[in-house]
Amino acid sequence: MVDKDDDTSIKVIVRIRPFLPFESGNVNVVEALENGKTIKMDPSHASHAVGRTQFTFDATYGIDSTQAQVFTKSIRPLVSSCMEGYNATVLAYGQTGSGKTHSILGQTDQSDPNMDPGEDMSEAGVIPRALRAL
Repeated sequence: MVDKDDDTSIKVIVRIRPFLPFESGNVNVVEALENGKTIKMDPSHASHAVGRTQFTFDATYGIDSTQAQVFTKSIRPLVSSCMEGYNATVLAYGQTGSGKTHSILGQTDQSDPNMDPGEDMSEAGVIPRALRAL
């Protein structure tokens, strides 16, 4: 399911993870704007202001995003493209504790293997959902 109007080979997607329990009380310095493509930093609370406060990506997922939303919007099209013979790679990049493992693997112990991966509201990540979609 390759988008014929899109000649971009690489897409950059940002997911902002919620605070972990031990981080409660911290100030959130990044937010995903409603357009689904821009994040905004609050330089008054950021430790290293870079001169810019807004950054645009191919897709952004805010602090309240779900595993199902990430899969449906950004991963399912890649799975469909693979079935059409195209290659696809999902690379999770970020510092330690930024949520890479959660986004890629998640928690599969409460996932229903018979449910459509885009409708499953469990915390299963990209890999188990993609395998189920195949």
